[in-house]
Amino acid sequence: MDDHVHIAARGLTAHSDLRPFIAEWKKSTGFLWSKRGFGRLWQPGFWDRRARFDESPLVMLKYVVENPVRAKLVDHPSKYALTGSTEFTVDEICAAIAAAGNAGGTVGGTKVPPSRG
Repeated sequence: MDDHVHIAARGLTAHSDLRPFIAEWKKSTGFLWSKRGFGRLWQPGFWDRRARFDESPLVMLKYVVENPVRAKLVDHPSKYALTGSTEFTVDEICAAIAAAGNAGGTVGGTKVPPSRG
């Protein structure tokens, strides 16, 4: 995506806060970008789409990893160089999404693969 980014993140504690996380992420990536001479990277603010407690995380993950495919940049999420995770491979995420989709066409109640931590 040449003009925006999609991020799926989860809080690790009850006190996790998305706003400082995004602010720090934008600050650090924006600094590295400008240090390379490319100027300003991010506009102020962000659009937040939170998963509901009764919604499977796979609904959001499917949207995020399939975005480059919908944009016709690649034919599979694993072929998009900027797709990644600190916990799972793109293939693990795609397999979990596919398994959920094959279970009666619903993703509710399906869990993401266990952390390798």
